[in-house]
This record gives sequence, structure tokens and C-alpha cells, in this order.
Amino acid sequence: MERARADVALHAPENEDGFRGVSEAHAWQERGTRILDEVRSSGPFEAIDVEDPWSAASLDSTERRMLENWSTAEDIPAEVRSQYELFLGEGLRRRFGGEWESLTPGLLGAASEDQPAGRGVRYRTTGTIDVVSSLVAQAYRAGTGTWWSSSFETTGQLSSGDGRSRDRSES
Repeated sequence: MERARADVALHAPENEDGFRGVSEAHAWQERGTRILDEVRSSGPFEAIDVEDPWSAASLDSTERRMLENWSTAEDIPAEVRSQYELFLGEGLRRRFGGEWESLTPGLLGAASEDQPAGRGVRYRTTGTIDVVSSLVAQAYRAGTGTWWSSSFETTGQLSSGDGRSRDRSES
């Protein structure tokens, strides 16, 4: 899983509102709180377990359905890809106590700041960031249909500090 350490918000370029990624990140957070309602009736997300949407079984079935529906990550319509990223990021945020971050292109390894920014979930307890905008592509690279659940498991182990997974939605 791609992780980065940086104070992203302080180094993000100012947007047209004069904020450093704040208004855009706020809009993304607001949409994240409603993502389950947004995707509930969407075909690519029919495999979600509504009782436990970010369980390993739910993540695996949703990822497998994505891999079956599109040959490559680039074939996924932009809005659907955005929904996958938002669904995954919101799950990470809720389960492990993270916060949404706008990630600068430079932080993501882009040669130019003119490249699109990314999204991530930062964990204050560890200082790490899950690069949410890479999770769809990573699932295709792995091709296993279990990448997302293993990513969630790894984040759980890191957030617990003792090697055991901890799910903050249960505490």
C-alpha cells in the first residue's frame, strides 16, 4: 500500500477561494458521509454488504465485481472511479479514525504540480496517509480481488500499534 509522510495541507497550493485545499476537502468529506446512500442503487456497488460495508467479505466482493466489469482501471468511468475512491476512503476514515486530505501532485510523485491532485486519509496516531486515489489502480495491479480488504487489514494493524487490527467503528 502506498503511504506518505508529509504535512500535506500546509504545502497544498491555494485554490481560488484562497484556502489550501480546505473547501475542496470539505466538499469531499461531506460527500463521503453520504457515500453509502449515493452508491446503494448503483450497479457496480450491488455487492456491498449494507450491514457491514467495509468488512473483508464486502470489500472483496465489491472489488471482484469491479475487476469483472472493467478490463483496466482506465476503463472505469470517472464518476464511478470517484465513487470507489470515496467509498474506500470513507471506510478507512470511519474504521480507523482518519481524516480526509487533499494530496499535492508532488507528494504523489508527479513531475509537475500541474498534474491532478489526489485524495488520502491521514491518521494522526501514526502520521501515515493511505493514498485513496491509488486504491483502484492497485487492485488492478494485484488482480486478486482481495487487495482492498488486505489494505484495510494492514491499516488496522498499523493503527493499533501492536500488530493487531483495531476497528474504531466498534469502540
